[in-house]
Amino acid sequence: KSGKPFFVGDSPLPFSISHSHGICAAAVASGNHKEIGLDIEIIDDNLVRLGVVQRFFTAEEKLRFELCDSSPESFFAIWTAKESHAKLDGRGLSAVIDAKESSGDAPIYISQLTLECDKKRIMASICSHVSNETIRIYSDSEVMK
Repeated sequence: KSGKPFFVGDSPLPFSISHSHGICAAAVASGNHKEIGLDIEIIDDNLVRLGVVQRFFTAEEKLRFELCDSSPESFFAIWTAKESHAKLDGRGLSAVIDAKESSGDAPIYISQLTLECDKKRIMASICSHVSNETIRIYSDSEVMK
């Protein structure tokens, strides 16, 4: 309904895709995962928008951003966590834009990493209801764990 892609069949494979400025990634899960959400963003000082912080971050997220000296890394860590949460169950960004990353009916686990691809720093966030099983992220050039 909100545009989340899926495989049709008896045993659908949980996956999520994301792209940012020419870089595309897909996360594929197995085991007990029923859904996952992935978001990637290029970490770019020029893309940090304080208007986004004021409009879309919760009070707790704003405080965390400020405590991290308003760094680009903290901005993209918070933003990608929100987007990966929105992609987790396909409700879309509007459903979680004013919510904490961990809110919802079931526990939500967010894994984040900063990586480099094509000489660009990338923040990746993966959101799941399962905390102890592997999720791999695939890009067009390499596997990122």
